[in-house]
Order: sequence, then C-alpha cells, then structure tokens
Amino acid sequence: LLKGIGFGADEESIRVVSQMPRWKPGSQSGKAVNVRYNLPINFSLEDDSEKKTSFNERTGLGQYEHFLVNGKEVTESEFKVVFESGKIARASLDRGHKTFSVTTK
Repeated sequence: LLKGIGFGADEESIRVVSQMPRWKPGSQSGKAVNVRYNLPINFSLEDDSEKKTSFNERTGLGQYEHFLVNGKEVTESEFKVVFESGKIARASLDRGHKTFSVTTK
C-alpha cells in the first residue's frame, strides 16, 4: 500500500488483495523479479435511507423530542451513535415529556 485514504479503507484493501489467488511473478531474462503494480480499488457506500428508517421504526425515536446521554441533552444523530454502540447500561422513556434517556456503561 503506497498511499492510503484511511477510515478503514486501507485495511479492507489489504484484506481483499490478500484473498486473491497467488500472482505469477514478473520475469526478466528467465529470472523472477520484483514488479510494482497499481491495482485500483473502488469503494461504494450503502444507501443509508433504509437503515435510518428501520432504526427509527425499531426504536420509536420519531416520537421523542429530547435525547439524554448520561444526563446531558444531545442531538438525535448523536443519540443514535451512542445507542447503536451497544454500550447502554440503562434506558428510560418519559413519554409525557417526550424524552429518551440512556446511561452508558
């Protein structure tokens, strides 16, 4: 890997290339030689719209206006990150005040 882009893409590129069949070495005058080769790897992102809909349906977040993490009010998107992290020790719902509150481990 000569130049990476980070965010896990470098590791995934190495994983994919390592699973390819063995390559035949380059040769010069009948001897195997090192050859530098550029292998373009393209990534595409998934459509998040289905995930957002299913997340809201699964959790019922759409009916809440306030989100608390460890007693601090956060945005809905910040709350989703914490909620999906799996580090929730306790969750409570206050439907009267439309508040969804979690305490992390």
